[in-house]
Amino acid sequence: TKAYIAQLSVLYIWSMSLLVDAELKNALADIANLTKDFDNYKYNELKSIAKKVSKINCCYFLGRGMDYITALEGSLKLKEVTYINCQAYPAGELKHGHLALIDDTSYLFAIATDDSTLDKTLNGAYEAKARGGKIIVLTNKEIKTKEFYRVIKLCDYNKYLMPIVVSKWIQMLAYVVSITKGYNPDKPRNLAKSVTVE
Repeated sequence: TKAYIAQLSVLYIWSMSLLVDAELKNALADIANLTKDFDNYKYNELKSIAKKVSKINCCYFLGRGMDYITALEGSLKLKEVTYINCQAYPAGELKHGHLALIDDTSYLFAIATDDSTLDKTLNGAYEAKARGGKIIVLTNKEIKTKEFYRVIKLCDYNKYLMPIVVSKWIQMLAYVVSITKGYNPDKPRNLAKSVTVE
């Protein structure tokens, strides 16, 4: 988790060295304070969701653009420390076969933080819901909460830095699910903390 957040941060710092964007610089400087206090991310709600997820065998993450990259991180972390079969898909690819996997036992996390792709991402979530899937939307936008199984309202931060905000939530989800299942998230089976062989 630290390595992923650090990689994102370094990429943002490098990008800012090429561009002069005072607002983005200030937001990045302040993001450590934002992610320090998990109360902002409704920890009790996260624990409630983790309890449900700990009992399933498979789940999905969905997103577009930068949200898809974050979906990949969510899928990776959840499978690494909980051993739940978890897959991430671009929201626009659902109809190319992936919807066949969705039924009333499916949990799907839809990451929707980008205004330019919000409607399209939610359309994919609606498609999965119509097939019985339990949709949990992670968003910083105002959307109708009754239309989905859960809507996790994240703080609305600089749009370029939302991957860090969402990553913190999904990494905590993986951690809590792992603990709930009785696993040690710091020692995932068959994995090493650092790769020493090619």
